[in-house]
Amino acid sequence: MSPSPDGDRSSKRRIPRWLLVVLVLLAGLAAWMQLGDPFGDEGMSNVLSFFAVAIAAVVVFVWFLCSSRFPKGIRLTGLALVLALGAAAWFTVRIKGFSGSMIPDLRWSFAADERPALTDDVPVEGLGPVDLTRTGSSDFPGYYGAQRDGRVATLLSRDWDTKPPEILWRRRVGPAWSGFAVVAGVAVTMEQRGEQEAVRAYDVETGHLRWSFSAPGNFQHALAGDGPHATPTIDAGRVYALGARGRLVCLEGADGTLIWQRDLLAEFDISIEAEDERIQYGRSNSPLIVDGLVVVPAGGDPDGHQAGLVAYDKLTGEPAWEGPPRAISHSSPTLATIAGTPQILIVNEASVSAHDPADGRLLWEHEWPGTTTADSNNSQPLVVAGDRVLVTKGYGSGAMLMAITRSEDGAFAAERLWHVKRSLRTKLTSAVVKNGFAYGLSDGILECVDLETGRRRWKDGRYGHGQLLLAGDLLLVTTEEGEVLLIEASPELENEVVGSVEVLGDKTWNTFALYGDRLLLRNAEEAASVRLPVEAE
Repeated sequence: MSPSPDGDRSSKRRIPRWLLVVLVLLAGLAAWMQLGDPFGDEGMSNVLSFFAVAIAAVVVFVWFLCSSRFPKGIRLTGLALVLALGAAAWFTVRIKGFSGSMIPDLRWSFAADERPALTDDVPVEGLGPVDLTRTGSSDFPGYYGAQRDGRVATLLSRDWDTKPPEILWRRRVGPAWSGFAVVAGVAVTMEQRGEQEAVRAYDVETGHLRWSFSAPGNFQHALAGDGPHATPTIDAGRVYALGARGRLVCLEGADGTLIWQRDLLAEFDISIEAEDERIQYGRSNSPLIVDGLVVVPAGGDPDGHQAGLVAYDKLTGEPAWEGPPRAISHSSPTLATIAGTPQILIVNEASVSAHDPADGRLLWEHEWPGTTTADSNNSQPLVVAGDRVLVTKGYGSGAMLMAITRSEDGAFAAERLWHVKRSLRTKLTSAVVKNGFAYGLSDGILECVDLETGRRRWKDGRYGHGQLLLAGDLLLVTTEEGEVLLIEASPELENEVVGSVEVLGDKTWNTFALYGDRLLLRNAEEAASVRLPVEAE
């Protein structure tokens, strides 16, 4: 019996063995990247999984058009359908940005923006003078708190059911990943306002603008987002802020008047092209005030003028010292006392180092590999009990604990105690430490790690690449989606959430501030003030 015409056509249209092999290999590769941990970074796994799926789709489509035995009309119809769908997506869908895990944020091009418009508002009168010299114990004067260790003294109530948090105000702000510095009821942040890079001060109670300072500057990046990234620092009534491309300004805290400014790119002979090549995500370093100086990472050409840190007189802006040449990271300098000696800690592009505050000379250094344009160092170093320093990082690098010792002749040394690549992968955030345990968002999942061994005690709660602070015995966590959570900071209580409140409705990478019972939170679109319930005194 001869084969039927239908059977013959079916045989000719059969998917060839080579194509099945290719599809199986690509599917296995995507599954391995999603289910395994080949890179230690979910974002990289997602990107490469996408490419594997995309390659599979292209291979199938090319085979369908060029090698399959489907009738010409069906193949042309398939081509027309794919082109039509691609054109429809091009005109109706836009990519607003990417999450910390490299998931695209897709929006309809025609969707209306229901948020209040971003306006060039003017300072509101009648609120009294701004006096940032009036300091108090509740102040949150800069990045990651007064000591840059993510710890605040406020004792929050666990009862968010009968005493829920209250959102006092929400308002539009210009794009930036800057956080808030808060002193004397005034919250200061940085924003992109058109072609201007702005430092703006808001009233904590009302959200009204108190003053604004602007200078030319426009930073944009498809992955990193638009606007400045660093958080200002408030000290002795003045505001110090570093822009995305190295403009350091000192402002009068009463009204935002410019006192002095420095251009790091000009001083260190850095072209815009070289800056974008070396620090393509923009400078994110918050200024540190120590002993009458303002200290920031400098950078520069490794074959020319380069310094890991540079210090200026905080009153006049005159240069005071330059540290040894190092490529800079996105971390910020912090002041600590280790082995009885005050020192400035900084995570560079490829190391963590300590410097004498008086002259910037190197006290000790330990390698901590990274590339600012790829697997960047973003997290703060933390000093823990026993003259030890904890550094953490995403991109599969994990956490490392060092012991810092000082010999009789005064020389310092850093010894690695442990390095666990699967612990505390803090990609866009930093860890906090309490009673011998470290807590952090490890590639977007909350984790508790024993500092003696580096071993994980627990890991649970997918909160994305948000931020956290330690308030007493509680973790205050903001998720990447703008929700605020109150969680027990205990190695025995795994992700014990005791309260939550939705605050912002968009990607929230910014660090936040806790000023007494007021939480100041923002992202690239909105800012909000939330009154949190506190324990009765």
